[in-house]
Amino acid sequence: MTHRVRLLSATALLLLGRAACGGEPVSYYDSIKPLFAVHCYKCHTDAEKSGLRLDVEERARKGGESGLHAIVPGDSKRSELLQRITSRDPDERMPPKGLRLTDGEVALISRWIDEGA
Repeated sequence: MTHRVRLLSATALLLLGRAACGGEPVSYYDSIKPLFAVHCYKCHTDAEKSGLRLDVEERARKGGESGLHAIVPGDSKRSELLQRITSRDPDERMPPKGLRLTDGEVALISRWIDEGA
């Protein structure tokens, strides 16, 4: 694991702890964007793997080539993003390689989506 990835992971964990402690809404910029940077941006920014960009709000909500909505504000269960990051199917799970999201990180993303993303 590179120093940069370890630093980003440590930062994400620190922010995750902050968001989980209080009753305050999950902040995209403070909590979610750092997770996306560590786990998703390698493929889902300029590269637009599968037509999905997670660094542009309207593109993230729209989804990619599958036609499914990556993020359904207020409904994490219908959000393809949550389905992919929790999938056990190696052909569907995200990220396909590298660090998997922790249960706490998944819960934070789910909460953020349920709060309206």
